[in-house]
Amino acid sequence: MTLNSGSRIKLLAVGTLAFVIASGTVVKDVRDYRRAGTAPSDTTLAEAREVSRAHPFVRRWVRLTEPLELDCGQALQETEDGKLKAIVVLAFDGSKTQPFLLDYERDQPNCEELKALPLEGILDEPLTKFWTVHGMTLPSTSNPVITLRVGAHPSGLKTEAELLTVVALISLWLLWFAYKSGPQKPFISPEKAFAQSAAQKNS
Repeated sequence: MTLNSGSRIKLLAVGTLAFVIASGTVVKDVRDYRRAGTAPSDTTLAEAREVSRAHPFVRRWVRLTEPLELDCGQALQETEDGKLKAIVVLAFDGSKTQPFLLDYERDQPNCEELKALPLEGILDEPLTKFWTVHGMTLPSTSNPVITLRVGAHPSGLKTEAELLTVVALISLWLLWFAYKSGPQKPFISPEKAFAQSAAQKNS
């Protein structure tokens, strides 16, 4: 099968972009999974803030040792195919100077019930722009907004890495296919090439 020039360029671009994104995410997932340990580490709010400020950011499996106050008036639901996928609630420390985005993966949107759950899960990079676009008002503070995916486990990082490894391999196949689908140079056997050369000399 031979693709035209435009189709090959698009396929090469898509394959390259998919491979770069997938392979980069796999490396990050594997790194964070290996550093997660076998149990959540007890973490103060100040330590969580340092993790959030660190570069490069490394997701951590933690158990917060200090309480947070949930603002149930600042909660957004994330849906997929009409079904509730997650609920994100704005929370603060006692001084109201350290904002948190608590991301709960559950099928019940009752904010009061969420308050009873232990603050244990994965510290992740906050998607503040996504939530503010969808109506959440974040406070003005010098402290970074911290995201805690409550109830999340490092095994999720391993699963994501495995899935994206498959995506990276498919992307490589697409690149190989695009390369092989270009216009092929006609093959001339040595005998035919010799005959053509002799004919040109005789003429």
